[in-house]
Amino acid sequence: MLREILRNFSTSDCFELLSEKQQRFYNELSLEQRESFDLINVVYENLGIMLLSDKKICSKIVGRLRPEQLKQAFANLSIDADELTKPYQIMEEIIDNDPSDFIKALNVFDDYASVLVSTSPMKSTTQVEPEYPLYPYQIDCSQRIRSLIKDNTANRAMLHLPTGAGKTRTAINIICDFLRVNPEALVIWLADTRELCDQALAEFRKAWKVLGNQSMPSYAYYGDSELSISGISRGFFVAGLQKLNAMNNNDKVILQILYQQLKKHTSLVVFDEAHKAIAPTYKNTVESFIQQSLNNAFLLGLSATPGRVMTDDIKLQDENKRLSAFFNNNKVAMRIKGYNSPIEYLVEDKYLAKANFIRLDYDDIELSAFTISERRSEGNAELLKALSINSNRNSKIIDTIQLELANENAQIIVFACTVDHADELSMILAGSGIACRKIDGNTPSILRAAAVSDYRRRKIRVLINYGVLTAGFDAPCTDVAIIARPTASLVQYSQMAGRAMRGQRSGGNLSCRIYTVNDNIPEFRSVCHAFAHWDSMWSEE
Repeated sequence: MLREILRNFSTSDCFELLSEKQQRFYNELSLEQRESFDLINVVYENLGIMLLSDKKICSKIVGRLRPEQLKQAFANLSIDADELTKPYQIMEEIIDNDPSDFIKALNVFDDYASVLVSTSPMKSTTQVEPEYPLYPYQIDCSQRIRSLIKDNTANRAMLHLPTGAGKTRTAINIICDFLRVNPEALVIWLADTRELCDQALAEFRKAWKVLGNQSMPSYAYYGDSELSISGISRGFFVAGLQKLNAMNNNDKVILQILYQQLKKHTSLVVFDEAHKAIAPTYKNTVESFIQQSLNNAFLLGLSATPGRVMTDDIKLQDENKRLSAFFNNNKVAMRIKGYNSPIEYLVEDKYLAKANFIRLDYDDIELSAFTISERRSEGNAELLKALSINSNRNSKIIDTIQLELANENAQIIVFACTVDHADELSMILAGSGIACRKIDGNTPSILRAAAVSDYRRRKIRVLINYGVLTAGFDAPCTDVAIIARPTASLVQYSQMAGRAMRGQRSGGNLSCRIYTVNDNIPEFRSVCHAFAHWDSMWSEE
C-alpha cells in the first residue's frame, strides 16, 4: 500500500525526498529521460521503511491519502472511518501516539514495526512496571516474614492484614521467593473452603509465571480431587482442610500415608484464615504437617482478624491467648506512622474504600417471643428461621436493594441468614424483574462459577449468598454489602463487610456502603476497632 500511496505524490514531493547526490543525478537528466524516469520507484526502493521513521514524511503521506485509501487504512486498524468526523486529524494523532499502528494501517509488513522502534531515539530512563506488584506496606511485611523464616528459632508467625489489604498476594510473593531459593522444597497451603483453595492456586500460577526462575509443579488436593501423592516432592501443594478432615474420619490409614509422604519434603506451611488454627481438628492437621516435618518447616498464618472471640470475659479471652501462643506470639502487621489505625491509612491512600456503615432497623414484633439470650445464640435454628420469614425484615432488605439499584453503578452482595432465606430473597427479586443470582454451599460448582462470573462482569447486579462468599471471594466491583446474617463473630462480620471494601488502587471504589440488619444481636460496625482489638496479645516483629 505504501508504494500506491507514493503515487499520490507530486514530482516535487518526491524530489524533496532524494539525497543531494540523487537530486543532482535527476537534474542532469534530459527532459525526454525524465518523462520515462520512475522517480516514485526510486524513492520507494531507496528509502522504503525509512519514510515511516520521519513524522514529517508520515504527516505528508496522510495528507496525500485519497479518501478510499484513508478508509482502508482505518479498516486495517478495525476502525470504521465513516463514524469519524475528522479522520485525517485522527490519523495524524495515531502517528504521534503509536507509530507501529500507523505502519499497520498502511498494511506494511509487521517486522517493519520493530525496525522503526529500533531506530527511535534511545531513552535514558524508562520506568519498568512489575506484572505482580506489591504495595509498600506489603513489601515491608513480606521482608519481615522472610527474616523470620531465615531465623532457625522463630518457626511460626501470623501475617495480619485487614480484609482487602492483600494477604494472599503478599503470602504468594513470599512463597515464590522461598521456592526460588529452595527449588526442591514443598510448600503446603491449607484452607477450609474451595473458594480459598481455588484463589490460592490461581494466584500462585499467575505469580510464578512472572516471579519464577524455573518450571515448578502445583497441586490441587481439595474438593473432588483424586490427586495421587506418590512422587510429590517439590512445588506448591494446596490442600483442603475439609478433605483432610473427611479422610481423618473415614480413612486414617491413607491420611497417615499422606503425612508420611509429604513430611519428607515440606519446608513451609501456610494456613489461610489462621484464626481457625486452634480449632481441634484443624490444629491436629497443622501439627501433623509441622511437627513431623523433617525440614523444620515454618508455619505462616494469614488473617485479617487474629483472634477467636472479642469479649471482655477473661475466661473467653483465653481462647485468643491460645491462638497467639500457637504462633509463638509472633505477629507481622502493617507499620504505618501518623495514623490511629492501618484502616485509616488504607482508606486515605485508596487501597480500601471508605465504608459508610448503615443500620437497617425494622419492627421486630414477630420476634418478641425470643429472649435476649436466645437472640445471641447464632446456632439457634428456630431464631434464624423466624428471621428469614419475618415480613417486616425482608421488606426492609428488598427496599434497600431496590433503593441501591436506582444507582446504575451499584453492585450488591447480600448475606442471607439461611439457605431458605437466600432462596426467598432471590424469588422476590427475580419475580419483580431484577436480574440476580443465588448461591449457597449446595449450588453446583458450574452454576456457582457462572453466577460469580456474571456478577463480576456486571451482567447481574445482585448476588445473594449463604455461607460461601465470606472469604476467598474477590469482586472489586462490589460497593454495597447487605449483612442480613446475624453474627456475634467479629471475624465473620469483618469478612462480610470486607467484600465491598476494595479501594480504587485495587480495582474497586472510593466509597462503599455496608448495611447491617439490626436484630438486637451484637454486631460489630467498626472495622478499625476490629483490626486493633487483639494487638496487645501479640509481640510485634
